[in-house]
Amino acid sequence: MSRGQSTIILSYRREDSAGVTGRIFDRLSQEFGTERVFMDIDSMPAGVDFHDHLQSILADCGALLVVIGKGWRSQRKGQPARIMDPDDWVRIEVETALDRGIPVVPLLIDGASLPARDQLPESLWPLLRRNALSVDSGRRFHPQLARLGRGLRGALPAPRRS
Repeated sequence: MSRGQSTIILSYRREDSAGVTGRIFDRLSQEFGTERVFMDIDSMPAGVDFHDHLQSILADCGALLVVIGKGWRSQRKGQPARIMDPDDWVRIEVETALDRGIPVVPLLIDGASLPARDQLPESLWPLLRRNALSVDSGRRFHPQLARLGRGLRGALPAPRRS
């Protein structure tokens, strides 16, 4: 994938929001092109070190979209939520983007809300200060994604021409 500072990355949990994230990916790919949108394993070359590849992709990221459904923290019975684990990939994605000053946009799916401060590690507290957008997977999906697209188009640099 040829990337530049215009890459849009979708950060999500499969068990929480895979279906709607796929729809968001498809919509953004139509608008920005598949080479500008990254959604995980489907965009990752086989056999690469996931952590190294993730760091490389985030180095060229223009915006990180954090797809937050009602189970995003990934609560586990009798254990802390996965988001509290320093090795949790979703946590690493969001922490890295926040640390690097990459624009981070929380997408709240189907009535989900941002977690409370005490439900997140301190490193993710800046996420709570980001302007979140609601995304309804039903009939309001397309107008909401059009709004997201307009915001991204204004915030991202134009793709580099070869």
